[in-house]
Amino acid sequence: MYIEKRYEETRVEVLHDLFRTHPLATLVTQGADGLNANHMPMTIDASPAPFGTLRGHIARANPMLADAVGDGESLAIFHGPQTYISPSWYATTRETGKVAPTWNYAVVHAYGPLRIVEDACQAHGASFHDGQRWRYAGTLGAAGCFSFYPGKNLGAWGDGGAVVTDNDELAERVKRLLGAEAASVAPAPPAHSAAGRTGSGASQRDRPR
Repeated sequence: MYIEKRYEETRVEVLHDLFRTHPLATLVTQGADGLNANHMPMTIDASPAPFGTLRGHIARANPMLADAVGDGESLAIFHGPQTYISPSWYATTRETGKVAPTWNYAVVHAYGPLRIVEDACQAHGASFHDGQRWRYAGTLGAAGCFSFYPGKNLGAWGDGGAVVTDNDELAERVKRLLGAEAASVAPAPPAHSAAGRTGSGASQRDRPR
């Protein structure tokens, strides 16, 4: 995006504030059939520094899910306030007669790869077809999250669960979050041919340009 230097905003805290006040983003990904744009609310987590992480949610049926598998870069566009600026508002217009209407706006472009965190609900041991092959629930992306508590569907509290991943860095972060004694790491199971249904989520490392 072309930006004149005098209008460029580089303070991360200001960019994050626009994310929070205008959370509906246009998330653009590159797929096998071309560009794919989805509109979704996203939240910003300030870690890891300096740019943080954007988080959103997509349905399993969304074709963008296939775009998120891999290391390709995506673009999240956040639109802030915008309005037309009439040249009659400027004293120089009356002095010189020159007319230059403008449109003022605040926009943030955030670039980065998508990382899938799969909401596998209670689909323990189930599998699904991702369009190319059968795979176990919880193995679609960087991590899979499972619920152990059957009362969750009834709105009960005190849910227990598990996070599975083959990413060592992510596993260490989960351990630190839960406490080292409360987490363990196991290899992802092989592909299978049963049936299952899960949801999915997506997060994006925020790298403004």
